[in-house]
Amino acid sequence: MDQIRDIEALTELGFTQLESEIYLTLLGMKPQTGYGIAKRIHKPTANVYKALTTLHQKGAVLMEADSGKHVRAVHPDELLKQLDRRFAENRQRVEDILRNAGRPKADDNLYQIQSVDQLYERCDRMLHSAEMAVLADIYPAPYQRLLPRFQELVDRGLTLCLHVYEPVTIKATFVAQARKERIISGWPRQWLRMTVDGKQGIIALLTEDGQGIHQAFWSESPVVAYSEQYSLGSDILLTLLQRELDNGNLDELEKIHSRWTSHFSSRSAPGKQYFESFFGWKNREDHDSELRS
Repeated sequence: MDQIRDIEALTELGFTQLESEIYLTLLGMKPQTGYGIAKRIHKPTANVYKALTTLHQKGAVLMEADSGKHVRAVHPDELLKQLDRRFAENRQRVEDILRNAGRPKADDNLYQIQSVDQLYERCDRMLHSAEMAVLADIYPAPYQRLLPRFQELVDRGLTLCLHVYEPVTIKATFVAQARKERIISGWPRQWLRMTVDGKQGIIALLTEDGQGIHQAFWSESPVVAYSEQYSLGSDILLTLLQRELDNGNLDELEKIHSRWTSHFSSRSAPGKQYFESFFGWKNREDHDSELRS
């Protein structure tokens, strides 16, 4: 009864019933021939030799170097360490396969958005998926529509950088208010540009009342999203600095720049890893090597 239980335990570790029985038989015995093992456990000799071959491949037995006629079982501790290492390697492979299988393939197409409802549904989904940083250049109508989602980002502690055209009270990471009279007065439209984590971007030109769309596009192209993030970042930072310059607050310039680079350094900018992995670049050296080839 104990042997049956032992055999069942080994089969759960990936051994066949015959392999398990052979290994258990060899434990504590001097080296045996395949014929001797077959006779001892009352199994066909050919089957035993075949099982010994697979046991050797699995690292459970040692074979005589010259003839291979005699075999002996490896110590259980040695076998278990091998099994642990093999399981860890297999688990990592399976984990990578499953993680990649469950992840949508990167899509670098540009998609047109046809309606206001579709626009804001897409924006909601983008903001809900945010993990690091959101940057937006946004006019009053779309700002009011997305304000609850922006507040959720603040509550979650994410980086939120806004370029707005009216005073706002939201406690975003950065709020750059452009001079409304210089821009909106000569631009009877509503405007929205936004990136999320440097992985997806949206751009929309709405009617003056914000109820219709002239044109709108969304993409998760790394080139579009990552470059748009830098473009938005430059606009926001420039407006922040220009406002301090206009007010004569020269001491604030370095402070603003330092705060900004703490969120958007070249090494850890949102979307950087996504951008590089999309093109198979592991680091700057890989990038430079590909450009030279």
